[in-house]
Amino acid sequence: MSKKKKKVNLFIYPTYRCSNDCLFCFIDPKMRNKKNDLTLAEIKKNINYFDKRYSIQGLALVGGDPFLYPDIIPLLNFLNDKYLSCSKIRHFTLCSEALKCSSMSFVSYLTKFFGSQTSFYGSLHISLNNFSPNDKFLEKRKKAILNLAKRGFRLHFVLVFTKNNLSAIIKAVSFLTNIFSRYYSDFSPTDFMVELRLPFNSDDNKSGLFILESKQFLKSFRQISNLLFKKQIPLALRNIPLCYLEKKRLVTLDRVNFIKTNIDKIAVRINKENQFDKAEVNTFGKKGWSLQKDCFSCILKDKCNGISFNYINYFDYPVLKPLVK
Repeated sequence: MSKKKKKVNLFIYPTYRCSNDCLFCFIDPKMRNKKNDLTLAEIKKNINYFDKRYSIQGLALVGGDPFLYPDIIPLLNFLNDKYLSCSKIRHFTLCSEALKCSSMSFVSYLTKFFGSQTSFYGSLHISLNNFSPNDKFLEKRKKAILNLAKRGFRLHFVLVFTKNNLSAIIKAVSFLTNIFSRYYSDFSPTDFMVELRLPFNSDDNKSGLFILESKQFLKSFRQISNLLFKKQIPLALRNIPLCYLEKKRLVTLDRVNFIKTNIDKIAVRINKENQFDKAEVNTFGKKGWSLQKDCFSCILKDKCNGISFNYINYFDYPVLKPLVK
């Protein structure tokens, strides 16, 4: 009897280059150059290497922005021909700012990956942290989202809260509610989702950029949740301790999806430096995202992962106050 293969999820970084320079990005700016791009041959060999040893459940192209990778179309064609169209890999994710999708011809090409009729589950995760008049890509960003919505793509928007972009995020959510009303009101809840995050990757120590006081966060959360729930748009929270919210808001929390960090998945992270047997293999919850002792008295502990004491101390989070049973 053949031994059953372990299930893994591949996270491939074709490039670290990006159109923006978000202050909370965990990628060292020195890494954002062409020499740190994976070659197309390297990517193919890495996928083949892990396919022989594991059962690949999902594959994600991350970065940087994979749409800036010069061989993105040959790469997508390879994935479709060898793994996706035959359902050898059932879940495919691409994380991008999606500015390239301002071209409708490119969007037409992407239909076979992120349209609702694919045999596999393909989802385009769009970073939407910059959405202000000062954003030089604002109109291009809007056009790209509109093009994708017209095609009915599965879209997952990721918005990262900092002290500096609250008004921009609220404007972005307002824009997304209008897009949803026009194109997604009759779609599945998994076809259009908004995810809110607090930053969790940075070497910037106590800069004040990352931390929102709980009252400040709550005010913004109310505005955003009211906009989304009015249209019944799915909302997800990640990296946000629920103790930031008030007990009386529990009725709201029942309508929120919680993306847990400590989940039983093996993540294989492949980049120029870490490939094949030297790829980074770990679980999502390995680096400190777990319930702290006070969380065990909270009535929401099954929904929220809490955060580690080290994380609280490092980033000056306010003391968590669990919602006691």
